[in-house]
Amino acid sequence: MSDKIPNILEDLARLLEGPPDTWAATLRALAAAYVRDPPETAYQIRRMFAGMGSLNDIVVSDANGNIDQTKQLAFDSLRDELYELVQQIRD
Repeated sequence: MSDKIPNILEDLARLLEGPPDTWAATLRALAAAYVRDPPETAYQIRRMFAGMGSLNDIVVSDANGNIDQTKQLAFDSLRDELYELVQQIRD
């Protein structure tokens, strides 16, 4: 199991803080859940990469609605790393 997953989830949540805070709260909850049950939580995370409204669709913007390029690049990099890590974990 990867000990990096909870940290990546927390880092992603920090990039998404602010209204609406739904994704940040979800990612933090998954970070806590991963400590208790890594295989099940990894499965839940993998599901978040599929379909409309997925982690792949998130755009990080500033208060004016403009894309924050620096945060977006950081988010994309962390999201890609998270995907690679959870793909390695199977029930």
